[in-house]
Amino acid sequence: EVEWKGNLVPNAVQITVEPDPAPQFNVAGVPVSIDKFGVKVEDIDDAVQKSKFSTLKFTGIVSLSTGSIDDITKVKIMKKFFGKDISLLSLPDTTVSFRLSPFEITAEAHLKFLEEIEIANASLKIGTFDYTNALLHIDNEEVKGFQASVGAGIKWGESDAERHLNLSGNVDVDGTNRFAGLLFHGTAEYRFKIWMFDKHDSHNGDVSFGVYMPGDNNWELVFIVKYQNEKGKIDGKYYYVDNKGHVGNRNGQLTG
Repeated sequence: EVEWKGNLVPNAVQITVEPDPAPQFNVAGVPVSIDKFGVKVEDIDDAVQKSKFSTLKFTGIVSLSTGSIDDITKVKIMKKFFGKDISLLSLPDTTVSFRLSPFEITAEAHLKFLEEIEIANASLKIGTFDYTNALLHIDNEEVKGFQASVGAGIKWGESDAERHLNLSGNVDVDGTNRFAGLLFHGTAEYRFKIWMFDKHDSHNGDVSFGVYMPGDNNWELVFIVKYQNEKGKIDGKYYYVDNKGHVGNRNGQLTG
């Protein structure tokens, strides 16, 4: 696969192999299949134009899956009812990328249950990358450092069912020249209806704690909370201790 951006030299080249049958190996007695693997080289046109091949970005790609439900349980259920066998767990299109200049390492993985339900995802960035933190009004700014992000969720029942629960959250661990600390975003939506009792509600919010560097050698130890109150309006608090020892709060707003 070749990608072009209007130049004679391609921007990216990707080679992917999907072996049939997929090779397998065992982990604690569970068969694991390598469904796909490949490599991708990006930013070729810029590297050729500038004669700076250290800017090339290399990415390794692999898709893994456990044995199918029918293989693990030894009962042919899935194929009978759904017309196909389904893997219990899968890691589709897991990637690891590397670039020398500017130095960058990134990795991303998604864990799926029954091939459709994503139950966890994780990513890692090291080096120079674009960074966003809505609570600090930082939008897609180039920073240096690292960021590790982990997300997970639980879904029980459909959203229109009388009894359902949907929980999801994401935690970032940041260590950059603008912010070092934790950023959490989570949501919860539920409904429980039994006889005359019917409770339906949802909440979501963000929490950030760490050291914020607004610039000019200044820093603040911050604790920021933003959430949706019972009236559906966004509310929050911004507590800080700055490098001069001043303590205060800004009601969830960054005033500079």
